[in-house]
Amino acid sequence: MIAYITVSQFLDWYFNTGSDQEIQETIFEIGRKIEEKLIDPEFEGKATITAQELWDECNHDAIPHYYFEDNLTNKDLDEVVQFKLIPDAII
Repeated sequence: MIAYITVSQFLDWYFNTGSDQEIQETIFEIGRKIEEKLIDPEFEGKATITAQELWDECNHDAIPHYYFEDNLTNKDLDEVVQFKLIPDAII
């Protein structure tokens, strides 16, 4: 089974879940990554962090079932073999 999550749902979970201290640490860590890119000559003084980069580094098993598409249940998540980040629908 593949579990799909939209970029906006993922970012909502990523930045708004946890204690105030955990959220602050998350933001600090992103700032540190941007700082590293800014001083790395390979990036030529430009730095971006994409939702895909955050997705690739996070623990997908920590995301609650209700953030995923298709109204997954906790039992469904036990059967997931792959997690995928998908773009939000364009309306």
